[in-house]
Amino acid sequence: MKKFTLLFLLSISTAFAQKELWGVNKGDYLGQDYGCISKFDINSENGLIMHNFSNGSSGSNPVSKLFMASNGKLYGTTIYGGYLQPFPYEKGFGVLFEYDIIINKYRVVYNFGYSPSPYDSRYSDLIEPVSGVLYGGAGNKVYKYNLDTETVSFLTGTADNVFTGGFVKGSNGFLYLPTASSYCPNTTSTGTSNYGTIVKVNIVANSIQEVYLLSCEITFDGAGIESSMVETVPGK
Repeated sequence: MKKFTLLFLLSISTAFAQKELWGVNKGDYLGQDYGCISKFDINSENGLIMHNFSNGSSGSNPVSKLFMASNGKLYGTTIYGGYLQPFPYEKGFGVLFEYDIIINKYRVVYNFGYSPSPYDSRYSDLIEPVSGVLYGGAGNKVYKYNLDTETVSFLTGTADNVFTGGFVKGSNGFLYLPTASSYCPNTTSTGTSNYGTIVKVNIVANSIQEVYLLSCEITFDGAGIESSMVETVPGK
């Protein structure tokens, strides 16, 4: 019996006005379980696997939240799979995928490649701040995917660390996204730290800018932001 450990659920209204819950299961790479896309009825019952991921070019181990774009299709990312190359880096570093819930078809729309730099298998959730264009974080860069042309391009600039969580669109039109930190050394550091940052994304200028840098040694404001942000009131 397949064990479900759904990471995220997305409520969808079908053509028959029935509510469904869709989600991804990350799976366990070491256990040879590469995850799946599943759906349930609105009561979280009658689970059905819609797509099984595998250790290959189609991607494996999805981690980002499923996102329903304005074209009615689902999008997400995996941390492994995609392009393959000889041992020891045969896994690939993930894909951006699409799932058509009308014809139940899965396909890869972009491969993030072999190298962990700048794509180190850390991908943020997706957002569609303007109709027809999805934005996401890959490693320490921000990319956008055009639904019409089916092309991916990367914005100018990088962050000190890798992106986590999801974007939030501020009332000023910019996107905001936190980055994570790998460690916080005990000794006094000089220069740019790696404690994590808050990044502002300008979708008009196609650029990113670090607007806040964590420094846990002096101000004790923590290190490694793993969650998303929220705008509680305009401008905050």
